Amino acid sequence: MQLSQSIVANLRSQGHFMSIHLRFDKDMLSFAGCFDIFTRHEEKILMKYRKENFADKKLVYSERRAIRKCPLTP
Repeated sequence: MQLSQSIVANLRSQGHFMSIHLRFDKDMLSFAGCFDIFTRHEEKILMKYRKENFADKKLVYSERRAIRKCPLTP
């Protein structure tokens, strides 16, 4: 924790900065509901995983992207 606080303090001392979340895992992608960036096969896998592990919720990719809920793609 001390290392991360030191890094953030150093970044803040230099002005504005952006933090990027590098986790691009199946559970994070399924939860985000941003499936349109994947192949149809990958999309089916993520939708199945979401159905099995998260509460049912209608997600529209374009709406998720518009409110910045989708991750940047590699």
